[in-house]
Amino acid sequence: MLAQGQELVADAFAGRVAAASRYLVGIWADWPSGRPRLLGAAAGLDCVLSASILVGDHRLFVGTIIATETAAYADPLLWSERQYQALERSAPFSATSGGRPLPSATSCPTL
Repeated sequence: MLAQGQELVADAFAGRVAAASRYLVGIWADWPSGRPRLLGAAAGLDCVLSASILVGDHRLFVGTIIATETAAYADPLLWSERQYQALERSAPFSATSGGRPLPSATSCPTL
């Protein structure tokens, strides 16, 4: 999961950069498995291929997670309404107060 500030990485892997140059955008290291790992991401998963399933005209790849990494300090990068968006932060949920109402449609973009 990309973090805010990694818009250029998102654009590169969305096809705005030649496939051979995609890993030149962002800061990369290796997982212990040797596969590439994007540094600074909100979350990362290293997987091994477990299955490949034909679903209609698509192929679904199923991976077994062998390592994870999360960054508590990184906010996720979201794409909504043809632009990058940020999460709106609010006070933490309180179980003793019965919680809080959901944000209105104007304050919570549709994903």
